[in-house]
Amino acid sequence: MDPQATLFAAFEALAGHKTLVLDRSLSSTISSLVTFPQLRDKGFESVKWLEHGILLDDTSSQRIVVLLRSVPRQISQAIHLVRANRSRRFTFFVVPCPSSSIKRQLANSGIQADVHIKSLPIRMIQDDVDHWRVETVDREPDSPIVSMPELDTACDALLEFVKESGTFTRVRACGRHATRFVEIFTQRICKVLDAPPVKFGELLVLDRYIDLITPMLSQLTYEGLLYETYGVRAGVLELPPPVSGEERKITLGPGDGVFMALRGENLSTVGDRLSGQAAVLSSEYGARHDARNTKELRVFVQKLPNLQTSEKSLKMHIELAEQLYKQVKGDAFRAVFSAEQSLCSGASESEIFSQIEQLVAQQIPLDRVLRLVCLWSGVHNGLKQKDYETLANQIIQAYGHSHQLTLHRLRRMGLFVIRSPELDRRGGWSGFSRSWQLYNDEVGEKSQEDLSYLYSGYCPLSMRILQAILEGDSARHKETLRRLRVSNVDMELNTTSTKSIQSEPGKIALVFLGGCTAAEMAGVRWLAQKLNRTIVIFTTGVITGSTLLKTYVVN
Repeated sequence: MDPQATLFAAFEALAGHKTLVLDRSLSSTISSLVTFPQLRDKGFESVKWLEHGILLDDTSSQRIVVLLRSVPRQISQAIHLVRANRSRRFTFFVVPCPSSSIKRQLANSGIQADVHIKSLPIRMIQDDVDHWRVETVDREPDSPIVSMPELDTACDALLEFVKESGTFTRVRACGRHATRFVEIFTQRICKVLDAPPVKFGELLVLDRYIDLITPMLSQLTYEGLLYETYGVRAGVLELPPPVSGEERKITLGPGDGVFMALRGENLSTVGDRLSGQAAVLSSEYGARHDARNTKELRVFVQKLPNLQTSEKSLKMHIELAEQLYKQVKGDAFRAVFSAEQSLCSGASESEIFSQIEQLVAQQIPLDRVLRLVCLWSGVHNGLKQKDYETLANQIIQAYGHSHQLTLHRLRRMGLFVIRSPELDRRGGWSGFSRSWQLYNDEVGEKSQEDLSYLYSGYCPLSMRILQAILEGDSARHKETLRRLRVSNVDMELNTTSTKSIQSEPGKIALVFLGGCTAAEMAGVRWLAQKLNRTIVIFTTGVITGSTLLKTYVVN
């Protein structure tokens, strides 16, 4: 299940000098697994992007390795590349494997005699001890937030985990796509004969559709704001030149102790945390003055490289925190955040309409406006027809007539809709929010006594549902699912080969279908610590409201 070993084995099987042609959608994934010097060690002389009109000049090797996803558009580009370069030797590595439709596409292309086609079964990558990222294909504009290809890939990825770590004693799922996932998983797990003789624990599957409100809100945790501000792909933060003086890539993860201490903190507490870390580092540097003999001095010298690494990391995160503070204190962010708080706290719809109308008139970035109208639609089960039509017209006039199609897509996906009795799944927001304690305007961001610290007042619905499950509040959980009209599954999982095997207590595999936010991951870790559980998170993407909606926005 080691994706790096899988990649290296594939490359090493091809001797001699090579040129790598890479699908752009795989760039962050591959860069997290291999460096360019390592590629050179494997015989790659150059790297090119797979795109329409790509040219292979005389400096390119005779052996061409194309690394691409199992997506028709990318396959078509690779076919054109082969047809234009018949004298070269081509090998296609298709991630994770060619589907039946892709095999037909290749068979009909007439290039199969010129190409070796191989599978590269990289289905998920471990970003942290408690987080696995499932590699899924980018959604198309007509695809739902949770698609069948995503379910299929996530299921195969989880089966790989089962082969390494053991199967599950109990399976629970919330949401239509989550219950479908369980059906597929339970059918396939019966065919897994080489799972280790242990059961991992429990499997929980959550469907993004049970909570489309949370992603639309501005995240306020340190990691969440990094995702919101700069974007993070495959655990790599790319800073633009205006921030760092030059384009710079920063890997966020277990290797960065400062980041690990800050990632789940509300930004309001990050300054204090950084001050504390600076004081500790200063104290450790000061230890050199206390060395009384050469042995103690040698111990300090051995620590010095780690101290220098920590100092460099601390300086970088101070710089990032300063940039994030500037952003959240800016007029645009504060206006958007005020509208979000109005929606979550139950303000009148006329007040909300006025706030959003002003933001449209100011032409703030379109993605922020779309997140607000989708948030309004989610909180109030759609908009009144008059409000919907007025806002839709204002958005089209302010941002361009091409966004008629954008709004059509959002409506079709159920994200920005007109209110109707069929959509009134849970009744009024104020009563529902109060009964589930979704909003707390007296939140203690520093004490972190409740999950509402994540969004400075709002607690994600997904986290309250998860909390009810983990705390064994089945009556409350069932009532929520009933009010949301959400399908669910709760079943014991007994395969023939593992019925008598005991499971590891307190261990949970949590699958987020449709992606989850960095703030929700912080919430999962908060619950795991509070309830003394070991929770391993499987995500089909760490998302923001903007990345979730990007698929449906017309360029």
